[in-house]
Amino acid sequence: MNNPVLDNLSSPEARSKRIKFIREHLLSLTRIEFCRGSNISAPSLKGWELAWGGGLSEHGAEKIVKRAKELNIYCTESWLMHGIGRSATQATKDLDIQDGDESHIAKELLLFRELQNSIDTVIKDDGMIPFLYPGNYVGGIIIKNIDNAIGKECIIVADDDQIYIRILRHGEGPARYNLCCINEHAAMARKEIKNTGIKFVAPIIWIRKVFREA
Repeated sequence: MNNPVLDNLSSPEARSKRIKFIREHLLSLTRIEFCRGSNISAPSLKGWELAWGGGLSEHGAEKIVKRAKELNIYCTESWLMHGIGRSATQATKDLDIQDGDESHIAKELLLFRELQNSIDTVIKDDGMIPFLYPGNYVGGIIIKNIDNAIGKECIIVADDDQIYIRILRHGEGPARYNLCCINEHAAMARKEIKNTGIKFVAPIIWIRKVFREA
């Protein structure tokens, strides 16, 4: 069981959503407009966006990245194929790009996902500073005995399928837990979520910095 509650970020359907995010959300172009003057045909683009025949391939991702760059959009093959790294965005002079690091870490993360009961996510808030920062990727192995995760930095999937990176503490009552921040001055996260039920918990064993937030 890998990433039990997370979408399969490498699925043809997930890849199709990322292509459409570029074309529709960032560029507001039709398929014909996106393909015009490129080495991508409109039928091929349609097939990738509808996840036909296995969806976007590595070779197709190379073409999308090249075309996006021509249209002043930054994206990577790792993000298109596996949802790893910085999301596609408008390219600006202030954009902090570390393609080499991102490609290397993407390969590591794909290997990590092959581990049984592995789960990974990216840090979205400042609740775990200075241990973890927004943009860090973290991974863990889901454990059966939740009590073995008490007091540890964990990936926590709550009963409502919300994902948190917090220190796990006992709550009040059976099977209730408190999710606690490290950062006492967090501006992007609640300092403590009290007495919540959880579906899965995975103590963090893998941390990598993939990108900085723009």
